[in-house]
Amino acid sequence: MSKAFKDCVGLTGIVIPDSVTEIGNEAFSGCTGLTNVVIPNSVTEIGNDWYCDGAFSGCTGLTNVVIPDSVKKLGTKTFSGCTGLTNVIIPNSVTEIGSSTFSGCTGLESITVPATLKDFGGAFASSCIKTVVFEEGVTEVCEAAFVYSALEQIVFPDSLLKIGKKAFARTKVKNVTIPVGVEFIDQYAFSECNALETVSISKKTKYGSTVFPATAKITKY
Repeated sequence: MSKAFKDCVGLTGIVIPDSVTEIGNEAFSGCTGLTNVVIPNSVTEIGNDWYCDGAFSGCTGLTNVVIPDSVKKLGTKTFSGCTGLTNVIIPNSVTEIGSSTFSGCTGLESITVPATLKDFGGAFASSCIKTVVFEEGVTEVCEAAFVYSALEQIVFPDSLLKIGKKAFARTKVKNVTIPVGVEFIDQYAFSECNALETVSISKKTKYGSTVFPATAKITKY
C-alpha cells in the first residue's frame, strides 16, 4: 500500500480491509481531508520502510487514531504534520517507533510510553508533546527520544535504569526527579535545557558533566 492514496485531498474516511497486514510508505500522506480511518487487527506495521515512511504524514484533518493491539511497529514520521491530532494511545503490542513519528503534531500535548516499547530513539523528537508518562516497567529512555520537543513535564517509573544520550536535550523541562534505581545517564541527556531549574538525583547514579546545564541546581539524595 505504499503511496496508495497519497495526496488524495478529497478522501474523508476509509475502512482498511482485514486482508491488509501493513500500511506502507506514505500510504495516506497529504490526505488533508481525511478525518476518519479504521485500522483492522490484521495490521502489524504502520510504515514498512524504516527510513522513509510517513504513512499518515500531513493528514491535518485527523483528530484521533485508534492503533489496534496487533500493531508492533510505527515507522518514521508516521503521523508527522498531523496538526489536528489530539489523542494517541500506544498499545502494549508496539515495540518499535521510528524517529520523528509525531513531529509537528501541534495538538498532541501528552503521551504515555508503555513498558513494551523498547526501541523509540528519536520517536518524539521535534514534537509538541508537553507531558510524558513512562509506565512502570520501562527500563530505558532511548537516545534522542524527545530531543527538540516542547516537553515540560516528565513522569519517570521506579523501574527506570538508564537515560540515553540526548534523550531530553533542548526541551523545556523545568524540574526533574531521577528515580533512585537509575544507574547511568548518558552524555547530553538534558543539555541545553535552558528552563531546567532543579534536579533531584541519587548519589549512586552515574553521570558526566555534560548531562545537565550548568545553571540547574542539583540536589543529591
